[in-house]
Amino acid sequence: MYYKIIPPQKDEYTDIGMVNVLAAFYLEKGDEGYDKYMAEHHVTVPVFPPEGYPRQKELDEQGEEWDAYREQQRLISTFPTEVRIEDGEEIIYPILPEGFVELVNPILKEYVLYNKWVSELPTEERDNPFCNHFIQFEADVIKEEILYCFEFALAQTRLNYLEDDLHCEKGTSAKRINQDIGYLQRLADYRQPTTEMKLKISAAEAKTAELKNVDFTKVKTIAKYSVK
Repeated sequence: MYYKIIPPQKDEYTDIGMVNVLAAFYLEKGDEGYDKYMAEHHVTVPVFPPEGYPRQKELDEQGEEWDAYREQQRLISTFPTEVRIEDGEEIIYPILPEGFVELVNPILKEYVLYNKWVSELPTEERDNPFCNHFIQFEADVIKEEILYCFEFALAQTRLNYLEDDLHCEKGTSAKRINQDIGYLQRLADYRQPTTEMKLKISAAEAKTAELKNVDFTKVKTIAKYSVK
């Protein structure tokens, strides 16, 4: 088993003076639970070209797909209805006016084109992580400390995964070993920042920027970690 550390980004934890680091956890052939892992997380995905979707601008201008779908449903809800009998049950259907398809198609046109484009892309097989795990650190954290914490988290999370209990709610081996970071107090301090909190936020921003460029596979320590 191994983990990959994702370059951290500024987020809501940075705003309260902490560094939020994400790692993706994987199993390897020979690990306990590997067959379960492959059945659940070995997937076939489209290979997107570096330049992306050629009509991305039009897609962005279309708005969120869910908003477009809701607009479509809103239009349908304004139409009169009729009752049809199907398999002995009464089913209510909207009476679609002539030209409805031409009216609605522009709402979802770009999504239809995008989904068709995706369906025609080449594909590849890959192994997705069985868990993505966040850990929050103070801004004075060192790289070796990050590696140590994720090594521990990987071992424990694998036990939880084997018991189908990543939320640590029912398994006999499942454990939740977290320290209280004082989130609510930090949030209150952020809303009315003291000089101390301002310094913590600045330090967290600087550390986050620093860690974005770290190759954790090349961090030299006396321990051997499962980072790739």
